[in-house]
Order: sequence, then C-alpha cells, then structure tokens
Amino acid sequence: MVVYILGEVQRPGEYTVRDRTDLLELLSKAGGPTQLSRLSSVSVRRLSTGRPLAPLEGDTAPQVEIIRVNVEEILRRNDVKPPPVLQPGDVVFVQRNSWYRWKEVSGVIRDVSVLASAYFLYLRATRD
Repeated sequence: MVVYILGEVQRPGEYTVRDRTDLLELLSKAGGPTQLSRLSSVSVRRLSTGRPLAPLEGDTAPQVEIIRVNVEEILRRNDVKPPPVLQPGDVVFVQRNSWYRWKEVSGVIRDVSVLASAYFLYLRATRD
C-alpha cells in the first residue's frame, strides 16, 4: 500500500509499505524524526466515506479523519495504546517544535550581524 509522510522527518515522501504497517514503522522508514520535530503531536490524515453532502444529494463525499498520536509517549511508556496501523493513502504529518522559530530568528540575526560587520570593516578601510 502507498502512504505519505511529511514534515520534520529525515526523508519525507511517498512510501510503499506492507499491510499492517504502523506509524512507528513508517517513521523508521523515513529515517526518523529531525531535531526540530514535535513527536508529541503527530497527525494521521485518513480519508473515509462519509454521509451525503446534502439531504437532497444521493452521492457521498469522502470525509477526512484526523488521528492525533503522541509518539513520544508511545516510545517512553508501556501502558499506552499502540500506534495506529496505517491504511492506504494515509498522510502522516510530523509538526515542528518551538525551537524551529528560534533557529529561524537566530539565522536572521546571524546574517544581519555578518552584514553589519562587513559594513563597518568597509567604513574603517575607506577612512584610512
């Protein structure tokens, strides 16, 4: 079956896996989480057939089910529910943690400081 994994994993993308593959196995296939992943809030997006769109229409539209999984807790404790078994077409999303913003901000500050240093070196060189 084909499933997808996106977000903060080493190798996001489309994976062909065997039936009865669970979320942890897919995370492993994708190289594991990155340093910026938030494993406490992983979501699995699953399509399922739903109710009719409106009372007058006869056809049904696919409904989206979002399954939230705390992978951190599954890895740490024995007494929690096992990870969900994936179904064909499932899309797994591993969110970023709060350190991501700090990394982005520190990168901008670093770039600005390099530019400022180069500017001040230029001013010093042209003054002499």
